[in-house]
Formats: sequence, C-alpha cells, structure tokens
Amino acid sequence: MKKINILIGILILILMLTPITGAFNNIKQDEKDIIKINEESKEIISEKLEKIDKDCYKFIQKNNYNLLALDTQITFSEFDESHPSIDIDSNGNPFLIYQSEEALFNSKIFLQRSIDLGVNWPEDLIWIYEFNDVTPINPEIDFVDGVRAYGTYETVEQEPILHFFDFIDVNNPETWTLWSFDRSNSASYVSETAITANKSGRIAMASVQDYEGDDYYEDTILITWDANNFDDETADGGVYWLNNDDQGISIPYSHLCADAGDKIWFVFQKDPFGSTSQIATAVCRIDENTLYSDWNQRSVVANSRYNCTYPDVSVSGKKAFVTYMSDENGNQDIYVASSTTGSFWNRYQVTDSLDDEKYPVISADGSDITIMFMKNENIFVTSSEDSGKTWNNPEQVNDDLNTVVEVFQNSAIKGNYGFWTDNKNDNKDIYFESVGSAPNLIIDEINGGIGVNAVIKNTGTGDATDVAYTMSATGGILGFINSEASGTISIPAGGETSISLPMIIGLGSITISVTVGEVKSDVEGLQLLIFTQI
Repeated sequence: MKKINILIGILILILMLTPITGAFNNIKQDEKDIIKINEESKEIISEKLEKIDKDCYKFIQKNNYNLLALDTQITFSEFDESHPSIDIDSNGNPFLIYQSEEALFNSKIFLQRSIDLGVNWPEDLIWIYEFNDVTPINPEIDFVDGVRAYGTYETVEQEPILHFFDFIDVNNPETWTLWSFDRSNSASYVSETAITANKSGRIAMASVQDYEGDDYYEDTILITWDANNFDDETADGGVYWLNNDDQGISIPYSHLCADAGDKIWFVFQKDPFGSTSQIATAVCRIDENTLYSDWNQRSVVANSRYNCTYPDVSVSGKKAFVTYMSDENGNQDIYVASSTTGSFWNRYQVTDSLDDEKYPVISADGSDITIMFMKNENIFVTSSEDSGKTWNNPEQVNDDLNTVVEVFQNSAIKGNYGFWTDNKNDNKDIYFESVGSAPNLIIDEINGGIGVNAVIKNTGTGDATDVAYTMSATGGILGFINSEASGTISIPAGGETSISLPMIIGLGSITISVTVGEVKSDVEGLQLLIFTQI
C-alpha cells in the first residue's frame, strides 16, 4: 500500500511539473504529421551538366541618391526590380542578385555589388544577364567560400530545365558561367528552384517539378548534389520523393528555400489535399560517398488545427533555424524553429500582435538571430540573442509608411544587410538598410614568416563570441608538411584579432587554409626550412 501511495505521489508531481516546464521554455513540440504521406524517395541517374553560351555585360546606372533618406535606394530604373537575394563575400561586402521586369515576359537578371560594406553601390559594379528565349525570375545566390558563389533562377515559362550560375571568382566576371540540367526526358516543368553550398565545396540544388518515374508525381522535389563543385561537370547523385498520398494524389511541395552549414538543408511547404499546410525539410551531410538514401525528409511543423506557410531557413554550423508564418492564433504571426538533426525541433513564437505579420526572412550566426518581416506594407526587424527563445520589440525599417511590396521573397537578409522591394516612387525598386545586430567576420590578411599569422576582423554591428577557427599548412616535398592549429576567438563589433600557426619545418610548395566560422580562405606558399613565404 505504501509503494502504491509513493507511485501516485510521483505521478501527481510529474503532472504538476510538466506544464510549468513547458511554459518556462515557451517551446511548442506537439506538432505531428496529421496525414499519411508516402515519404519514400528514389534515386535518379547522375546528370550531366550542359554549358549555356551566355555572357553578362556591364550596366552603367545613374544613381540619384537621396542624401536625407535613411534607406539606401539600390535601383533607379523606370522598370520594376524585385526578388532580391543576398550573400556576403570574403571581404564582408554584400553581393546582390535580383530581377528586373520591363514588360510581361520580358525580364533580366541583375547583379550588383558594394565594396564598402553597403555604404555605396558604385554605378559601374552592375551586371546583366539578358535572355531572349525565356523569361528569368526569382534569382538566388549563395557563396561557397566568399570568393566562389552559385546562383539559380526560374522561368515564367516553367521549362523543364534547371539553370544555375557558377561565379567561380566574384571579383572577375570573365570567370562567370551559366549551366543547366535538362529534365525534359522525365519532367514537363520546373516551377521553383533553390541552391546552396558550404565552405567545403559541397553543393546541392533542388527543384519543384513533376517527375515521371515508376509513377507520375506532380510538384515533388528533386535534389541534385555534388561533393566537389561539379568539377567533372557531372552530378554525384540525385533523389526525388514519392509524394503521392494513400489515395494516389500528389501532395504539392512549394515555397522552396535552402542553406548549408555542416549539412545541406532544403525547407519547403507541403499542402495535403483537404488538410492544413505544413513545413518540412530534406537534410543530408554530403561527401563523396553520399547515396540518395542518405537524404532524409523530416517534418518541421505540422498541426491539424492551423496552417504553417512561407518558410525561410538560415544555417549556422550544425544548427538550422526555420522561420515561417502561422495562423495558430487566428491571424498571421511569425515563428521560428531550430534543430541540429531535423528530427526534433524547438519552436518559439516571434511576434504576437493583432496585425498580420508576413513573409519572414532570417539570418543566424551562432545564437544570434535576426528576422525581417512585412506588416501593413512596411518592413520590420527583430532579433534574438538566445537562439530564438526571446525576442526584442520589432522596429520598422523603411522610412516611408505603407510602401513596401508585400510579396513572398520580396525581401532578403544576410548578417546585418537587409533588402526589400519598395514602391515609394510608383515603381518597384530595391532598397537597403543595415538591420539588427550581427557580427560579420572576414579574414583580412594571411602573412608568413616564422610560422603563419592571420588577421581576423569583425566588420559587423554585433560581437562575435566563441567562434571556432582552424589553420592548416599541407604539402611540401613528398607531402611531409602537415601542420594544424585550432581554437575559438571572440571579437567585438569593429574589432580585430590574430590567430597563428606555429613554426613549420620543411621544404616545398604548401597550401595554407584558414577557416573562421563560416568563412574560409586558402593561399599558396613556399616553405623554406623554417621560413614560410606567402
């Protein structure tokens, strides 16, 4: 009897503590898939790249800056510019890609750079890709290592071709190339694309399309990947999902986005017939031995009572952060979910006003997160310093009220660089503002001598704390040189520090690699006994 009373007491205590703990953490983890979906995948034959003979050309734009405005206007043409996508080069400068629509079925892809951390956008650092046979839209860009970047775009015609850019050296437009995968043997359309790569040169592209395999699948996702920057012009592998439900109806996938850290993450929306919208991810750690079966599709959030829509993803190291809209409380609010595996997600509410907050975009660096979103045709920003558990009060970014174009993927953020599409001049232009507080690390110098020294700068607006770094020197005669150092560094905003590799002994050519957080730089050197020449 005494044992039974003890057990009853323990059960009561657990029941009392459970809601307290849940409220304390503000975590919602009750989401489960609420419809039976076939999440099996199948392999596709490795695809061969086809080079497209098309060059970019320079565009000289007359910049009419309003010196009294806080927002920086980036585009000034009489046409409609929209869908900005942004990443940061090895010097901490923003590299922007966007579309310009001159008329129906007449658009171009523009690329534009700043070389002083976004303060100025020179008139002669603008390039155009012009197409006569298709109408390109919705471009995306993602850096490999701060020097090489990849991009992709879709077409209004939804031709069954996956296009992508290879910006081998963003500082040299003559190295920029355009490639494609022809899917016409197995598909009739490609409607959405996304591309991402990590600093190790692992690249993956995904497309929303139909696929004719052992059955016909509409609006499924097909992923193509390579572990070595497509150096042999052939993909290592491909996978697509059998997205038909038990009734044989295809579950549409849409709103595709991507980012990479230790793993490659694709995030998308699923809309089962007769049910609520859900957010899911396909995740994999890519290497030379990756198989199609290594890709896992996981649910990020799904609930039978409310819709979760319009995701965006940012990856920092091992952790992925996914932001999205949800009508859980009767109107549209912003949420964020985080995971290191894709199997288990912590979910936090970001906004809770009575207005609809829409189309969030996210940038993460360690535990620091910044989210931009739209509300009442304005752009707002909010940030968290504890991986999304708590958030500061949102602040409006744009100067003029109610002029922001409220459309999905009409804003972009990376670090403290924020971009959006604005209609304040009665046509669509791209605007920029420094938002939030985020570190931005660059490898400023790598010097030789007795050992190797690297200068690391934080050009961002936030402190960088406990950032992991590695330095290595490899090569020499018969490959005998193999030296490495690692550790962590912290740099305040605007500050700098040095990291070093102790004295190296050997002879011959060497490769020196420096990796700090997500930033990587390689230089070639010559080892002369104890002296390193760079």
